[in-house]
Amino acid sequence: MFKLIAVMLGGALGAATRYWVGAQSVRLVDSDFPWGTLLVNLVGAFLLGGLFVSAEKNLLHTNLQSFLMTGFMGALTTFSTFTLENLILHESGKTSIAIAYLLISIILGLLAVFAGATLARSVLSS
Repeated sequence: MFKLIAVMLGGALGAATRYWVGAQSVRLVDSDFPWGTLLVNLVGAFLLGGLFVSAEKNLLHTNLQSFLMTGFMGALTTFSTFTLENLILHESGKTSIAIAYLLISIILGLLAVFAGATLARSVLSS
């Protein structure tokens, strides 16, 4: 039961953080490109890589792991918004921006999760 509460609390904080980042990106950057979603997804991928290594080495209590990885990171990052934004860009005639967003998100997302895991392994092995 405590794991479920941990996931719910983490999810609430992750969703609030994603909302705040999205609102700030719209306020700060006047662009058709969805910078807020890209930012939370890349930061989330990096952090999730590090959390994965920490969990793999049994450095996170299972409740903290549920709070951070499933709750917070699950709500912070968003595949559904990413796919919807690509559809909207494409349907509004901004297909080149949609393709760029798709490629940037996938390539940088993979690099971010790899970098997070590599950094965590390096820090935790010393």
